[in-house]
Amino acid sequence: MKLIKRLELRVVREMTLRRRLVITLGCMALILVLPSLYAIERIDEIRDIAFELKGRHSVADVALSRLQTNLAEVDAALRSYIADPDPESRATLFESLGKSHTELAELADAGYAEEAAETAATLERLEDVTLQLERLVYDGRVAEATDFFFEEIQPVFAEAEAAVLPVVEAVGRSSEAATERAADLSSSTATTIPLAVLFSLGFAMVIGMLIIGQLVTPLQQLRAAMSRVAQGDFEAPPELATDRPDELGDLNRSFVSMTEQLAELNRLRAEFVSIVTHDLKTPINVLGGYAEMLQEGTYGGLSEEQRGVLGAMEEQVGVLLEQVNQLVDLSRYEAGAYRIQLEELHVVDLCTSLKRAFEALARQKGIRLSFELDPKAPRTIYADIDRLRNEVLSNLLANSFKFTEAGGRISVRIRPDHAVERPGQPVRGERVVIEVSDSGVGIPADELPHVFDMYYQGENGVRAKGSGIGLAIAKEIVEAHSGEITVESEGGRGATFRIRLPATAHGRTAHPDGRAAHRDERTLVGSAERNGVAAEPAEPPGPPDPVHAAEKPPTDAPEKLAAAVSE
Repeated sequence: MKLIKRLELRVVREMTLRRRLVITLGCMALILVLPSLYAIERIDEIRDIAFELKGRHSVADVALSRLQTNLAEVDAALRSYIADPDPESRATLFESLGKSHTELAELADAGYAEEAAETAATLERLEDVTLQLERLVYDGRVAEATDFFFEEIQPVFAEAEAAVLPVVEAVGRSSEAATERAADLSSSTATTIPLAVLFSLGFAMVIGMLIIGQLVTPLQQLRAAMSRVAQGDFEAPPELATDRPDELGDLNRSFVSMTEQLAELNRLRAEFVSIVTHDLKTPINVLGGYAEMLQEGTYGGLSEEQRGVLGAMEEQVGVLLEQVNQLVDLSRYEAGAYRIQLEELHVVDLCTSLKRAFEALARQKGIRLSFELDPKAPRTIYADIDRLRNEVLSNLLANSFKFTEAGGRISVRIRPDHAVERPGQPVRGERVVIEVSDSGVGIPADELPHVFDMYYQGENGVRAKGSGIGLAIAKEIVEAHSGEITVESEGGRGATFRIRLPATAHGRTAHPDGRAAHRDERTLVGSAERNGVAAEPAEPPGPPDPVHAAEKPPTDAPEKLAAAVSE
């Protein structure tokens, strides 16, 4: 038995999806046909009963009615024959007797031969006494014939009428029994057919749900895996059934092969970006160094016009260096070696630094820049100061200045988080919200879900500027702080970027005296590490290298970023 079951399971597993569907549809059709066959059988039985009632019983009823009529005609013919023995009366008498025999034969053919046997015997005796009466009349002995009629023939008539009654009762009982049987069949059919239909539908639904489960479950798994691929995770989940021999197995195997190729392409792309950015930084630093030396007069004096051109060159070199640094950060993120260092940060110092960096730009562009610190907000938070200030908030403010016209407003507000508690996140009261709002052109609703996607740029011609990686890196940095960043906007009505961050490091609050309670290092693991790109180990700190000193992020990044925006 176990061997048979194993063979059956193997046969089922080796079936193609098309064959499974055909077999399932065939089983469902058969299940739904069975109640119809049962109903047809019961309807045939009711039809047979109807034919029986219409044929046999109706024939018997008619034959009985005619038999009783013929007996009455025989009685009348005998009386008439005694009174007036003419040939016509004699013919009518024997004709009625013959019809009576005919009706008895029809009763026998209808299945009532046994019940009509006594009536047939009585009819034979009636014929005998009728012949005797005929001889008396023929001999002219009318008085004797009259006495014979009343004494001999009338009792036979009474016996004949009495013999007909059992036949009538038998026909009635048979008709009543057939009618009751038809009613019982109709009632039972009306009950059993709906039950059979419901059972068949339930069984068909069970089979359908089983086959749907076999189809929907792997498709849902594949859809979830495709969503992960769309989000940049090119690792196929292990629950994909790649060993299935049917069409779904072929689809899963093709998907796994596709993810492997995408992961390899992503690794090659990340490697290419890393190499290109590294090769670009050296000539950019050389250009910056020579421009600085020219500004200092190392190669001779310069006119005011030459100094202005040289200053513009230095500014553009700084902008280009900033973009290259973003690409470097991107390559580190995708390689899984993007590190953040958590330490205590005073919120007031953060606001002061950002205000000092952007207030000159605000005056230059005629934009009202404001900072608001809620009294209930935490005074300190734990974050990577450089990353949060230079690569997140400065990036958001730079975008606001870029897309806000003169006369507009830009505000930075810091308040406690009053949002609903979220699973896996610090409890309410331990989080801080930083909001960067502007009154600029806003972001169309159809672009909001993609503003944090890597390399995404708006298509409306206004926000389609930049490299499309700044907000993506900002999002990764915020999430590395166990926080989240969201955006709200309506086209033409400005935008609000909202950052939620924990106010403590690993659940520990700051010391009352304001000293840094802890310094923590975390690695921002990017999608490339999940996709098979090995993270390069971080190099231990050492003495500064004068050749590559310019490659390190400058401490005055907000000022330089603001200057780049003004250009």
